[in-house]
Amino acid sequence: MKATKADSMKSVRSNKSVRSAKSLKNMSSDILEDQQPSFEECLPMVCRKYSCPFSIFVKKDYQHDDFYKQLKAPEESVKYKKITVTTPLPNSATFQGDFMRPDDRTTATSASEMSFDEDAIFITTYYDNVNNLTEIYLAKIRPVPRSLMQIIGYLAPSYEYLTKITLYACNIDSLVIHELSKILPKTAITDVCLDGSPVPEGNYFNLLDHNETRIKYLSLCRCKINDEVCKEIASRLHYLCPAERTLLLLNLSSNHITDEGAKCLGQALRTNRHLRYLNLADNHIGDDGADFIFDSLIEFRLTYDETMKKRKRRLEYLKAKRSFLMKFLAECDATKESDEYSQFSRKSGTKKKKTSVTSLKNKGFKKDISKKDKLISGEDGLLRAELFANELLGPFIDPFSPLNTVLRDGYSHCTGNMVLCYLNLSYNRLAYPSMKKLVALLQYQKLIKRPTQSGLVKVGIEGNCIPVSCVEYQKINDLTRLAKSAHNISGRMSITGLKSRSRQARISLVPQPSSGRN
Repeated sequence: MKATKADSMKSVRSNKSVRSAKSLKNMSSDILEDQQPSFEECLPMVCRKYSCPFSIFVKKDYQHDDFYKQLKAPEESVKYKKITVTTPLPNSATFQGDFMRPDDRTTATSASEMSFDEDAIFITTYYDNVNNLTEIYLAKIRPVPRSLMQIIGYLAPSYEYLTKITLYACNIDSLVIHELSKILPKTAITDVCLDGSPVPEGNYFNLLDHNETRIKYLSLCRCKINDEVCKEIASRLHYLCPAERTLLLLNLSSNHITDEGAKCLGQALRTNRHLRYLNLADNHIGDDGADFIFDSLIEFRLTYDETMKKRKRRLEYLKAKRSFLMKFLAECDATKESDEYSQFSRKSGTKKKKTSVTSLKNKGFKKDISKKDKLISGEDGLLRAELFANELLGPFIDPFSPLNTVLRDGYSHCTGNMVLCYLNLSYNRLAYPSMKKLVALLQYQKLIKRPTQSGLVKVGIEGNCIPVSCVEYQKINDLTRLAKSAHNISGRMSITGLKSRSRQARISLVPQPSSGRN
């Protein structure tokens, strides 16, 4: 008895020690998580570890468009810590505030009194109201070292709320773009802004090539983009391209794009069904280039290549659906054979028993079940397989699906791109004919628009070679105002429709037995 008591005491102590060890482990993990260094501490630390030939100077700031911050008084917003210095800076030079945004330079009075190294690199990090890193902002760094982008790519995946990276007025090259393209698939970054950062090689299209890219907003304002670079970017926006599924906003304003580049963008808009915002302001686009873009937004005739590609996509969809149906039916047959084999083994291995009323009832119930199984294995089984295939594969979605095409004069015509909402062609070389075609475009979209489609809601045409006051101006304003109001109403109706549908019971995929009614 003494031995058993001692063993029990040891087991209790061991359990207590295990529990205490687990609790200490949990506490240590919580402490480590709480003591995890911020991005402002990690970046200079890693740069020192790899002996980078530059000093890092990081400024921490909060988003100015934060709703909760706007509710606070202006005096409280100034109390945030503006700058964090983590590396010693031997040389002294007056700080001009180049690494800040233009609208933030007036608020950093305490930062302008400090002195920094001439080779220092200034980075701004923006946080939300919950102290989560959301943006990395680099401004006027000449040049941007490739090693710095590699280090940022090493640290960025650890911050799940980081969604934006900005390189404003920086001197970058193709290697920096290459490193940035490697960062995007590993992180949650969806917004890339390279305004005022021209690349001599013009390989911006590398940002749109990766299959796992999540990029939604791409701004390339004042990047000296010509028609060749615009053609490469437009080729990544065609249907089934990686960027076509994700990119919503494309800003190409203040560049050197002419009618040739606009033609490539118009060809991409024929099949693109995700891009909502296209800014081509302050370029060299004339009436011909605008016509290429407008022609993709109204009804157009499908070319031979577009028709063959549509048939190929349809055939691939049907092949995938057929393979799924065959696999599903084969699995059903295999399960049926296994059930029959198990029933046969049970019948052969069991002895005959006396019959009773309850046993006869059970046999009748089993016969009914076998009849239902036979019904399901026939035409109902095929119907069930088709329902499962439609559930998994979904309907055939294509820019030239039967819902978006009409047959006229023996040829297929597409109803046009009804997804693009915002188009900015301000400060180009448009003339009066483009105004007339734009009015016809807006009237056409108003007639054929379905409740789930938006069409053009806002169009920018100021600053062109067009009359200051004309009837077309008023028509364009009226049509865009009506399109915007209709879009808002349809959006509300779709939301309420989704709420009402969610309350309804889901349709069962298993076919129900017929009730005998015609």
